[in-house]
Amino acid sequence: MNETIFNAWAVSFVDITGSIASDLVAKELQELRFLSHIYGASFNYGLRHALRLNMLSYASAFLQAIGFFSQIRLDYKVARDTYTKWSEIEKQRGHQEGEAESYHQLGIIEEKQRDFAAAESWYRKSLLINEKQGNEHGAASTYHQLGRIAEEQRDFVAAESWYRKSLEINEKQGNEYGAASTYHQLGRIAEEQRDFSTAESWYRKSLEIKKKQGNEHGSASTYHQLGMIAEKQRDFAAAESWYRKSLEIEERQGDEHGAAITYHQLGMIAEKQRDFAAAESWYRKALFIFEKLNNLHGAASVYHQLGIIAQEKLQLSIAKQWYQKALSLHQSLNDKYRSATTLYNLGILSNSQNNYNEAIFYFEESLKYIDKNFNSVNELYFNLLDSKLSILENNCIICENIFYKLRDLLILFETTIELNIKVNIKLFIFRTFNWLNIQKKHTIIIMNEEKNHKECVNSESRLSDVSEESSLNYLLGNLWHFLGNYKTDNTNDKLIKQSQVVMDAYEHAAKFFKIAYFEFDIKNPKIECLNAGLFLIKMKRRCGAWKESLTLLEEFYNVLRNEGLSKKIDYKIIQNLKALSFLESAKIMHLMGDYELAVDRFHDARRIFKKLENISKQVDCYVQLCIIYIQVGNIKEAKILINTALKLNAQDDDKNTRISKLQQILKLIEKGE
Repeated sequence: MNETIFNAWAVSFVDITGSIASDLVAKELQELRFLSHIYGASFNYGLRHALRLNMLSYASAFLQAIGFFSQIRLDYKVARDTYTKWSEIEKQRGHQEGEAESYHQLGIIEEKQRDFAAAESWYRKSLLINEKQGNEHGAASTYHQLGRIAEEQRDFVAAESWYRKSLEINEKQGNEYGAASTYHQLGRIAEEQRDFSTAESWYRKSLEIKKKQGNEHGSASTYHQLGMIAEKQRDFAAAESWYRKSLEIEERQGDEHGAAITYHQLGMIAEKQRDFAAAESWYRKALFIFEKLNNLHGAASVYHQLGIIAQEKLQLSIAKQWYQKALSLHQSLNDKYRSATTLYNLGILSNSQNNYNEAIFYFEESLKYIDKNFNSVNELYFNLLDSKLSILENNCIICENIFYKLRDLLILFETTIELNIKVNIKLFIFRTFNWLNIQKKHTIIIMNEEKNHKECVNSESRLSDVSEESSLNYLLGNLWHFLGNYKTDNTNDKLIKQSQVVMDAYEHAAKFFKIAYFEFDIKNPKIECLNAGLFLIKMKRRCGAWKESLTLLEEFYNVLRNEGLSKKIDYKIIQNLKALSFLESAKIMHLMGDYELAVDRFHDARRIFKKLENISKQVDCYVQLCIIYIQVGNIKEAKILINTALKLNAQDDDKNTRISKLQQILKLIEKGE
């Protein structure tokens, strides 16, 4: 065959196969799954001749189709190279619409490989051309994909904004296919934010269009998501039904990738029902396909779940191996969210084996990856601190940064409404306080202000229902109070009480005590609410808000004088609260320079504490009175008070360390120093 005849034949071949390629690229990707086996070789052959004969429009069609076929096979390297050549030809032809489409496809390839920065760069290049040309259809498609990458990075606000821009165009143009796709993604956003009713509404709108159009592949995807929201609401029977509807289509269409994802979810619902044998079977079916298709993201997800299964079966060394395999892939894919999750699970695993240093390492590594959208951020902080506390218990050492870690924990917990987090707060507070009291002999005021205060001594058992807001806020206030005291007690800086970090802690404590106090109901009085009121006054005093403290004290007195209260609460408890309020009043008067009234109030408090046989508080009153008499120069009266305090102190197990300091001060004063 001479060259002329061969070229004529080649032109005809390119014309015929190129026309087929042009028709195929107008179809959706899932429709090309079987056709890639039929036309793959012909299109590659046609491409060589199209390039040789400078038939560039057909070369573009061949490249687009070959790229699609590579994408179906998950061969992203070939797909990227193919789309890059396509973009170069479209640019050479001056065909901007095709150039924008090639950039869009390059964005999809980078997105599939989770390089979101590169994906966004390509999408924006595509969008720039489409918006410049007024190509609304192309722009809508790119808006949609920009929403996808925002969603993958868990920026749901940005994702929804992009989706709605896409939807506006699709609905305006009557593009039901595009609208259905966006309805589906808006369902995903609502689902991620746990708004399941809204999510289901979006999914059903999407499904209605897909079924009307005979789009089985799209329907399978939406069935799958309806299964997801049923699963998240723990309706496992409904979830399995939806998943199996999705799986029937995927298996019939030969969609191995889609089937693997559904196998994975069937494993999840079996796992949640603690049928670990069935769960592992589903996971391994999914893993076989993911590894076969070189889907690293899918494989990593299965490794992680197999780690959970092994951990549940107490096969801890096997669990660790699965988690480490998952972590290796997550990190290679730069998947920060899933890296954080797997590191967190490794931390939990190490903690359960009392390997606290390793647990701390994993938790702190996880913190490097997390952002505000990480679902387990509160649990992560709790477990990190729990591991650190375990080390402290074993070594009797206080780390300076425990203050800052606790503060960070509380700031995160302020917004949570999850009951399990509230339980963790309660347990952590009592565990921390109890340990510090035993190991370091800190004077931590929880709820047992005085020994006879039986209601307060039994606070832990009485506050078992931490879902009650007054109890929760009271505990939060106590922990912030402790943080302020801790930082004050563990520094040599005399000005620490004026430092911002301490004031911030006391301000936070005041906020929570105020919430708990204002929930007080005379018909159903709670001790923690009354204690919260007293601590609110104390925090305001420490923050320098003396006048506000006095106003609150007057209100507090009125509550204690209420006849209805004495019928509900034991007499001794009310008397103890009165004495403590007098003590607070005396301290405020002392700070304001009204020494005479301060002395009267300290004696009022002391007399009640004497009736209650509370030696420790009597000593405290004598010490405070002694300080005032030293300040006004009445050393003789100060000595009398010191001696009285010493006699009482000898009878008390809780020795007041300030007495020895005051004795030293008195000696220096007598020497004229």
